Amino acid sequence: MWLGEEARLEVYPDAPRVLLVDDSRRSGVLLSSLPRRLVVAWAWQYPPALNASGRHRVESRLDPAIRLRALAPFAHWSVPHLRRAGDRFLWQSDGLLVADRFPSSGRVPWGGAEVSMVSSAFMGVVDAGSGEVHVFQRDPSDSLAAVWARIAHPLIEPADRIPDELRIGETYPPELAAAQARVLTDPVWQAGTLDVVRNITATESPGGNRSVIPLIRPGTQLVGALFVLERMPSGDSLRLVPLDSLIPLESAAALTQRWERFPFQQMLRDSVLAAGAVFRPGMVRYEISREGPVAYQPAWAEGPAARPRLVLVNVALGSRLGTGRSVEEAWRNLRGELSPAPVGPESQAILDEVRRWWQRADSALQRGDLGALGKALAELRELLERQP
Repeated sequence: MWLGEEARLEVYPDAPRVLLVDDSRRSGVLLSSLPRRLVVAWAWQYPPALNASGRHRVESRLDPAIRLRALAPFAHWSVPHLRRAGDRFLWQSDGLLVADRFPSSGRVPWGGAEVSMVSSAFMGVVDAGSGEVHVFQRDPSDSLAAVWARIAHPLIEPADRIPDELRIGETYPPELAAAQARVLTDPVWQAGTLDVVRNITATESPGGNRSVIPLIRPGTQLVGALFVLERMPSGDSLRLVPLDSLIPLESAAALTQRWERFPFQQMLRDSVLAAGAVFRPGMVRYEISREGPVAYQPAWAEGPAARPRLVLVNVALGSRLGTGRSVEEAWRNLRGELSPAPVGPESQAILDEVRRWWQRADSALQRGDLGALGKALAELRELLERQP
C-alpha cells in the first residue's frame, strides 16, 4: 500500500513500549503535576517521566496488537493489517477464540498445547492516528462469542456496526488458516502433509482475502492438493482442490532449488550484492490460474539508501519453470517466448527506480493529485541528483 504524505501513523507494530511527547494533539496522559509524574514513572517503570514538563504527555501500548490484547485478553489477536477507510488508516485484526474441550473434534497444536476449536469471533479495529479501539462481534449466531460479548459489555459491539468498507478485502487470518490446514493432515482426510519448509503462519496471498496452502503427497515432493481459503463479506469459504497427477507441481523446497540454478538468478543476485544491497527471496506461493495450478516467488533488493524494490519473479506451471524481472516477463520466459534481459550494473536498478517514480508522477497528474505529483517529482529529483 502506498501511504503518501497524508498518512499519520501514531499507532504501529513494534512501536516503543512507552513514548513521551510534547504535543497537545496527542491523547496520552498529561503529566501536569509532580504526583502524576511519580505515578506514571512507577506504574510503567519509565524514569524519563520524572523529568518531563507539565506540557508533556506519555503514551503506552502504541503497538495495535498489544493494545487489543490489553483491552480484550480473552481472545487471541492475529497479526494486524493496515486498512484505509476514507481519510483514515486503521489496523484490523481477527479475535480468535480457542478451546480444548470439544471431545468429538480433531486436535491441532496451538501455542504449546493442543486445541479442538479455533474460531474467528471478533474483529478488532485500531485507529492508526488516534489509537481509538473498536471490537465487533463477527457473527450474531456465534453463541460462544455472544457469551463473551455479554461478559465484556459494552466493550464488544454488534456485527451490524461493522463499517461496510472493512468487510471488503479482509485478510484471512494466517493463524486460523494454519490450524485449519493442520486438520487436513489427519490420516482420516488423506489430503497430504504440510510443506515443512513453508511458514504456514504467513500464508496469505497479496491482496489479503485469499490463502492457498499446498498439501504434499506423502513420500514425494509433489503437491497433491491445494487448500483454498477465502474471506468474503458473506462469510468464509474453504475448498480442497485435488491436483491432477499428470500436471506435477513441486513443493516449495524443490522449486526453490530448481530456480536457484538459473544463471539469470545467480547473476542478478551477484549484481544486487555488488551494489551494496541484500537479495531477499520471498515465500513461494501457490494459486489456481486458467491454465492450471501455478507457483510463484518474488524477490527484492533491499539497500540502506533506497526503498526495497522488486527485482525478480519466478513462476512454475506444472514441471515448466520461468523467471524474469516481472510477472509478465517470467510468464513469457516459461512459455519460451523470450529470455530474461541481461543483468546490468547498478545503473539498471537506478533506471528501474526512475521509471517507477515517473509512473507514479504520471498517474498523479492524470487524477489531478498535486500533492502526490509533487512528492513523486521530488523523489525523482533526489534520485537523479545522487548520481555522479
